[in-house]
Amino acid sequence: MLRVAYDIRGIYPDDVNEELAYRLGYVFGSERDTVVVARDFRRGSEELYSSLIEGLSAAGALVYSLGAAPTPVLSFTVRAAGAGGGVMVTASHNPPEYNGFKFFDSWGAVLPREEILSILERARNVGVREGDGQVVP
Repeated sequence: MLRVAYDIRGIYPDDVNEELAYRLGYVFGSERDTVVVARDFRRGSEELYSSLIEGLSAAGALVYSLGAAPTPVLSFTVRAAGAGGGVMVTASHNPPEYNGFKFFDSWGAVLPREEILSILERARNVGVREGDGQVVP
């Protein structure tokens, strides 16, 4: 079961999986020209990160890929790069079987719960198509 508070999280791969990551990336990237992404070292983070980037790129976003990095680094980079937002693949303090996504606005601040719920709802219902985004490592 997915939980939404200041992020989206659930048990990997039952609740949080690569398809969800792609769809979240697609929705988030369709609304922003540039997105910064990073991940932690949890089980599944690398796979979720790759799928998230694929979705962002398919939506046409320019993706700045930080790889494994602490959440504050992602937040700082969003603002410093003038990006439209950011996504951190992490479940923070939750047990190791969890994983998830934390979304940031253009100021590097965590999105409010209402916006996260809206992103999740649209991700569940979106019809995806290919765009022409780029990834910058």
